[in-house]
Amino acid sequence: MFNLIYFHYGEIPEYIYDNLFQVCLINKDLNIYILINEEYFTNMSKNLNRLNLKNKNNIKLISIEKIENSLKENVNFNKLSKIFDLFNIEFRNGFWKYTLFRFIYINEFIKLTKIGRAHVWTPVTPISRMP
Repeated sequence: MFNLIYFHYGEIPEYIYDNLFQVCLINKDLNIYILINEEYFTNMSKNLNRLNLKNKNNIKLISIEKIENSLKENVNFNKLSKIFDLFNIEFRNGFWKYTLFRFIYINEFIKLTKIGRAHVWTPVTPISRMP
């Protein structure tokens, strides 16, 4: 089975459900792990049920907070977190910190679960004028 990891910190955007629906239509043999904040589990579950997916049993919601607890014991993560806190995190509400930490959390999840190889889905905002 192929593993696909979604990661979203904060409120869940509506377009994620369209993406999940399309991915499940095309890929029948797929495990999907959705790393989100626990406070959004109920809403995410309701919306996933509305999609009426045949392979919904292969979709698992994973708590970012539980991964965060595991990372609290990681000396390098703590050092990095303190360094980021020293710099201006006002830019786009901590954009660089959360961009980097997303991959640290995903890596920690893979280490904790030992799922092996996985594809990571991250939202990308299209820009109309690329340099």
